[in-house]
Amino acid sequence: MFYLQQLMAINYLGSVYPTRAVVGKMKERRMGRIVFVSSQAGQIGLYGYSAYSATKYALRGLAESLNMEVKPYNIGLTIAYPPDTDTPGYAEESQNKVMFLGIFRLVSLYFTAGFDSIVRRCMIEKEKSEKTD
Repeated sequence: MFYLQQLMAINYLGSVYPTRAVVGKMKERRMGRIVFVSSQAGQIGLYGYSAYSATKYALRGLAESLNMEVKPYNIGLTIAYPPDTDTPGYAEESQNKVMFLGIFRLVSLYFTAGFDSIVRRCMIEKEKSEKTD
């Protein structure tokens, strides 16, 4: 249980507290940008990452809700979902979960390829509409 509490303190509350500290002033100024760093594990659950993914999903939920709350104050919110990041936790993980990390990379490649395909199709449609105008 202590491990999960540690993960929540770092991955979730480590973003909540600084955000609470600055959002009031941002509202007063009616401008600002909040940036959260989650993980690809905050978008899709994977075997062996139950505790970690839950903390990153929590951050995603916070970002989605908070974005709606601060938008009227001209405050933007960005949440990044980087892949494997060189941290002490990642180093420890790499020793034990090599196979699962490979699967995680394949999943991320699938989503990236899908996104690229959508962008390409949008660009083609935009060019077509510009030619007909």
